[in-house]
Amino acid sequence: MLLADEILNGLYLAVRGKGGRAPRLTPQEASEVWRLFQSLHISLEETSHLANRIFELALTYHRPSTYDATYIALAEHLRTKLITADERLMKSVPEKWVLPLWEFEAS
Repeated sequence: MLLADEILNGLYLAVRGKGGRAPRLTPQEASEVWRLFQSLHISLEETSHLANRIFELALTYHRPSTYDATYIALAEHLRTKLITADERLMKSVPEKWVLPLWEFEAS
């Protein structure tokens, strides 16, 4: 259920700029990306039933928050891998949980 929040926050940071860097998107571009994201009609999964596992994974892999652990727990629950471009996440958890975005092939 975090996907929409993550996308929206990423767009906000791209418009605002992060860490002293210049903005990468205009508010209008971010709005268009948001509209395109919504048009994908991605089904979202409830994750509250995974709370204990999420907490366990976050502690085990020393994550700065439970967000990454939520995605890992959901991938585990669905018996699939988390597709990510987050290199820090990939380095901190076993390979069995994640698939680098650049290795993903849509079927």
